Amino acid sequence: MGRHSRRPGGPEKSQSSGELAWSRSGYKILTEPTGEWGSKWNELPTKVVQIGEADPPPPWVFEREEFRTRPPGPYGWVNEPPTPSGMPRGGKVSVFYIDWPASGVLAPSGDSPQERYNPFEVADRILLDVQRTRSDDEKAILQFVNRWGLLGIGIPGAADFGADGVTFTGEWLALLRQWIETLHALRRGKERETTWAEFAATLNKHLDGVQPRLSVSERSLQRTFAAKRLLDALCFELWDQATEGKRMRRCPECHALFTPGRANQEYCTRLCANRPTVRKWKLEQRRKKRIARQRKKKKEHHSAGRTSDGSGQDEARIPSAMVRRGRAIQEEDVQRGHA
Repeated sequence: MGRHSRRPGGPEKSQSSGELAWSRSGYKILTEPTGEWGSKWNELPTKVVQIGEADPPPPWVFEREEFRTRPPGPYGWVNEPPTPSGMPRGGKVSVFYIDWPASGVLAPSGDSPQERYNPFEVADRILLDVQRTRSDDEKAILQFVNRWGLLGIGIPGAADFGADGVTFTGEWLALLRQWIETLHALRRGKERETTWAEFAATLNKHLDGVQPRLSVSERSLQRTFAAKRLLDALCFELWDQATEGKRMRRCPECHALFTPGRANQEYCTRLCANRPTVRKWKLEQRRKKRIARQRKKKKEHHSAGRTSDGSGQDEARIPSAMVRRGRAIQEEDVQRGHA
């Protein structure tokens, strides 16, 4: 059954449905390999390298050297006699393990229940959030994951680990943002850095996780797509936007690129459209408060300069020379009275 996805601020648009039940909210950053995820990390397979061979690149880390016997016989079926000293034939090997990510992993906290949702229904909104999220800010990455869930990329060297590396997630968010910018540049006729063919080849590599399916309606079959990870759903949404042929616009408020749902749509969402009005209102309120403070301060200043001389005159409005002369006359009258 087809779905109806509302583009930000635009009319509804019928699209093929997508199937993915994904968890979001309730995640935390685990900096040390402890508990359940520490056990899973310890169970990851190691890599064995023969002496003289090149060491594997990071995230593989040297653990130990050990002696391992060769398989029996040079071809695996002829029994090879032991050495004259009776030792089995073999040699030393280096054992490497996958390092725990330095910035930690994003894992369920277990303190709060997780919500299940279908990312296909809001994939366009997620791509907007991808562009707004700082890929080098661990706090921002955690907030993104709590809003939409893990990308499902695992950790370097173990894509099926179950928890995503923090830095690894940031790198993928930056890559998605780069692809969106590349698509925008290509549609504007700028193929200096990346060509359409190169962009298509890059995106095709990451569409293997999306599989076409058929769903049954009351009287017909409808096409749908199934994905295994949130990243797959986002790559599919980017493919959908790339094949629509519509130009993208940059939101003047958050600077994210989006496909407008109508010709005069300027902002990506209603939230961004309302922000200038809210900002203008706040500035006006601050201006009014500043004027009120100035008036209050001026009033207090005049009140402090007012003295009562029995006639109720405001001394602040009388020239200073006349004030001094009046005080001198009053003092002379007082002295004469005492005399």
